[in-house]
Amino acid sequence: FVGWLASRLGWRPLETLAPSEAGGLLFAIARRDGARIMVRVRPRFERGLDEGDVSGIRVQATAAREQAEFVVKRQPSPRHQTATVLLNGERRWERTMPLPSPAIVELIGEELSILGSDRTYEEALDALVELA
Repeated sequence: FVGWLASRLGWRPLETLAPSEAGGLLFAIARRDGARIMVRVRPRFERGLDEGDVSGIRVQATAAREQAEFVVKRQPSPRHQTATVLLNGERRWERTMPLPSPAIVELIGEELSILGSDRTYEEALDALVELA
């Protein structure tokens, strides 16, 4: 996920990936405008999720003394996710949405129908290799 996000937002690595004190990885990246951003990837162990599965994301940002937090989290039911927006610690918006549940046959069929290369996927892999 971090590779995809970095490739879409034009982030570039500043420091090599390093273990964080809270577990997972902590590293510094630069936005397109050169501003430094810290990224932490932490493992969470949840029943029903395989190792490496993403259970959610949390993006925190501060500007002009305002703090915003955006959270997308998978619900205990694997068919739903909840998106939440907090501003200065106050919940401003929350919505629970269904997740698509394509059958394996549909997923394989979709992948086989791709005749060319997947530029977004390739760019995400390139960004991940740079961050590593």
